[in-house]
Amino acid sequence: MHVPKSGWLYLGIYASTLVAARATEVPTPPIKYETVAVALDSLKNKAGVVEREQRGWTVLTEKEGEDVVIWTFSPPREAAYPAVVRRRIFKGESAVLTNLAFLCEAPKAACDKLVADFQALTAMFVKSMQGKPE
Repeated sequence: MHVPKSGWLYLGIYASTLVAARATEVPTPPIKYETVAVALDSLKNKAGVVEREQRGWTVLTEKEGEDVVIWTFSPPREAAYPAVVRRRIFKGESAVLTNLAFLCEAPKAACDKLVADFQALTAMFVKSMQGKPE
């Protein structure tokens, strides 16, 4: 794996349930791309990928079978640049689940904050979903 001279390469994986009341162990495959730039280029050229911009972040969405995969790329103004977060949303046996995987080439502190921010957003979503009837 290539580690850029300008930053620290961070590969992270996080899994959580969206509607189940307790945490569920969900296998999360790592991001298969060597760098954030390769991921962005490859995904932009992949058939069926929908691209949009949200507050300066590039968001690419694709379907993989029944799963929805959302790729979020940090903009240059962010401390955690370049970075990508992959969120896979899928149905489990009794809940809708999500996996988070990270590839961050920024300094470690910025990457750690990016991971914490996305984990917090996921936790807020989990909490909001738990109060809704199934």
